[in-house]
Amino acid sequence: MNLVVCDSGLGGLDIAAEFFGNGKSSDSKYNVIYVNAWPDDRFGYNQMLGDEESQLRVLRNVMEGIAKFNPVNCVIACNTLCILWNKLATSYDPGFHITGLVEIASVLMEKALARHAGSRLLILGTATTVASGAYENEMLRRGFARERIHAIPCPGLATLIERGPDTPEVKSYIGRIAEQAENKLGDTGGKLLVALCCTHFPYAVSAWNDAFRKKFSNVEILNPNREMRIPGSAVGFEYRSRITMPDATRNAMRRLFSKRAPAITAAIEKYAPEPNLFSVPADITERYGK
Repeated sequence: MNLVVCDSGLGGLDIAAEFFGNGKSSDSKYNVIYVNAWPDDRFGYNQMLGDEESQLRVLRNVMEGIAKFNPVNCVIACNTLCILWNKLATSYDPGFHITGLVEIASVLMEKALARHAGSRLLILGTATTVASGAYENEMLRRGFARERIHAIPCPGLATLIERGPDTPEVKSYIGRIAEQAENKLGDTGGKLLVALCCTHFPYAVSAWNDAFRKKFSNVEILNPNREMRIPGSAVGFEYRSRITMPDATRNAMRRLFSKRAPAITAAIEKYAPEPNLFSVPADITERYGK
């Protein structure tokens, strides 16, 4: 059986690796196919921010490309794509089951807010995720006061993390986000719940912990990646992408997965870009590919 894990980049590999976890018991055995939905070497979904029509057109083409694999399930391991998918799904049926991250992350946030009276939630994500207001609105719908819910976008951070989650550039960026949070929220002494709402961000979890604990006295990092538990294990793994992978990114992924999931490292080492994996409309390429 084919199971697809899809992300606009490489953050979803953190979720795909769970299918190689030690002692995972299930009757479900999958050939896991990772589809990198990043559309073009020159631009991604966040470069199309404000042009939702183009974002949705590209995502529909991604889904049509995924359909060729006849998956029993497609795990959208990406907050940005999940938010876009929830809009696309109102008018389009891909013909296979979709499992998304937004509901799972929302439950994690809800439980944490309910568990810690007086706590505040800080949602960190890509520009598209934060601009959508999806998580903030969901927490309000679940009954939490607006003054407890905050968000800060982190444009470009996912790409930096792919090149190496422990680099000085990443640590400096995360330090600036912590400083921005301090200026915006202040340290009241109550618990600050920091939700990493981009699947790339947990690769740098130690940097998040270090930066925020310098600014806030009581911090808890929420990692939705660890909440996406799908029964089953991998008997094979494929990495598919339209775009090239810089050497720095390939080396960073090798370090992250060489022990945890060697099959992922092997697939990344041997892959070649597939321009026909899914199509990107010519007018969108012309508009954003300059």
